[in-house]
Amino acid sequence: MSRHSWSKLPRIFIVFSIVYGLAIFLPLIIAVSNGRITPYVPYISEGGGQYPEAGIFSTLIVITAFTCEVIIFLRYLVVEGLSSQVSRSPETYNFLNRVALALGSMASFSLIVMASYPTTSITQVHNSAAGMVSICFMLYMICHTWISSLLSDSPTIPKLRLFIIISSSIALIMIAAFGLMGSFHWKDNKYVGSKEPEDKGFAFYVVSASAEWIFVLLILLFFITFINEFKKSTFHFYLEIPSKSLTRVPRITITSA
Repeated sequence: MSRHSWSKLPRIFIVFSIVYGLAIFLPLIIAVSNGRITPYVPYISEGGGQYPEAGIFSTLIVITAFTCEVIIFLRYLVVEGLSSQVSRSPETYNFLNRVALALGSMASFSLIVMASYPTTSITQVHNSAAGMVSICFMLYMICHTWISSLLSDSPTIPKLRLFIIISSSIALIMIAAFGLMGSFHWKDNKYVGSKEPEDKGFAFYVVSASAEWIFVLLILLFFITFINEFKKSTFHFYLEIPSKSLTRVPRITITSA
């Protein structure tokens, strides 16, 4: 039997945070420096709207999506391993964990689709994928906040996650509402990334884009709240080969400290 274990699970959050930060800031800095967009609180996707920064944006977002999916899967195993600590409604607990895994995976896949179609290419596909990312992550956070409320541990983390959910909900509504109002006043022949203070709809787009930045950073903060539970867990991978006539049977488990 081949056995492997990894007790340094929180290290993946360092990688995730670095790639996540590079994906949203680096293309934006390049785009503003080259004058392809204005510095007036652009939408995150506008930073990767044109090449060559679009290639950088897409590559980093794909890496972010992969790292995010690894965390989502490990989180699923960690929650499964903590099931013995559930004080009530174990069926609801396990159901929410499976639903959260599905929602998180859908969000990660939608991130890849969004990155594959820059906002200046096929806008409808990009915006639809971005909307799916936002909705799936929102529901994912709700599921795990509910899950944390069922665990018999400190109430601090559930309260923090609830605060993030409420703030994210407000931000998401502002993104949609002010973005829609901005589109009513905007000139159809002008790229939104090149907005100037004298443009009609400028203020609406600035508020909408600001809310998007807040929402994206709140998602990162929500994932960071997983660190404490990851610290208490060890990842084990077993590869059993009973005999030559049988196929290999891999097993992955998470044990709590």
